[in-house]
Amino acid sequence: MDLNKINSIVKLFDRRQKILAHNNTCIIEITSFYENVLLNDIIKPFLFNGNYNDHEDIAIYIGNKLNFMDRFKIVSKIAKINNIERFKKFDNFIELRNSVAHNISAMGSFNSLKNEHEISFGGKEILWNEYLEKLEMWSELSHDMAKFIMDTYISLHGAEKPAIFAYCKLEGGCLLVGHNLILPEPEGEYTSFFRNGIDMEMLQWIKEENEYEAQANKAIYPMKNASQSN
Repeated sequence: MDLNKINSIVKLFDRRQKILAHNNTCIIEITSFYENVLLNDIIKPFLFNGNYNDHEDIAIYIGNKLNFMDRFKIVSKIAKINNIERFKKFDNFIELRNSVAHNISAMGSFNSLKNEHEISFGGKEILWNEYLEKLEMWSELSHDMAKFIMDTYISLHGAEKPAIFAYCKLEGGCLLVGHNLILPEPEGEYTSFFRNGIDMEMLQWIKEENEYEAQANKAIYPMKNASQSN
């Protein structure tokens, strides 16, 4: 293997490790955000009066006892009371979050002839392409979750009270970037979530990933690519 090829693979590992770490952070941030939203913006105003905020020791006890699943189940019942269609894929949503939170994600072996890159994700060895499919699924689930929470919020507070509902959008097929549904304009323009949006380094990751995949596919399927170009 020549030096250029070695350098390309080293750069590939470094870039994908950064992408993996960034995406994991985005997934965890979204679920952490909703842990607070479910309790503070929906459960509290629906079930409790002003005494909840006035007695911090009691509020902390209740907050500590309700895990994310408990909060979602309560909010789902509130949504049902208000005729809001339930978010039916919560189990898939939380499964991916748990895969990130409870396991170490890392780069694995790489087969340059087949362009197959194994990574450790969710306690399992999967191919990079399979990981990208999971990211696409997560982006759709996180948007649906945001829409469900927004609709439930509106049923309690109305649509004019300013609020944001975070989700992850998949950019360039490989990078999760935080977006928001925004009240009172839920289909408003892009607004970053927690971070400063997609920066130049992230754009470079996407560019390099797309270029690498195009070159790799061209090398693996030369006859197929030649016929497509004719």
